[in-house]
Amino acid sequence: MPHMILSEVTASVLELKRNPMGTVAAGKGSPVAILNRNEPAFYCVPAASRRSPYGSA
Repeated sequence: MPHMILSEVTASVLELKRNPMGTVAAGKGSPVAILNRNEPAFYCVPAASRRSPYGSA
């Protein structure tokens, strides 16, 4: 079954386990799609790229 990847950077769950901060840094501020068995499992979104629902603090 085909899946749409909504990120320019992907990594495997194994890569994330080995080096979590390096995996997130590979996205250079953009979300990183984490793949499990070549299917998207979730996205790592850096906190700096998210807007606070409470406004700027």
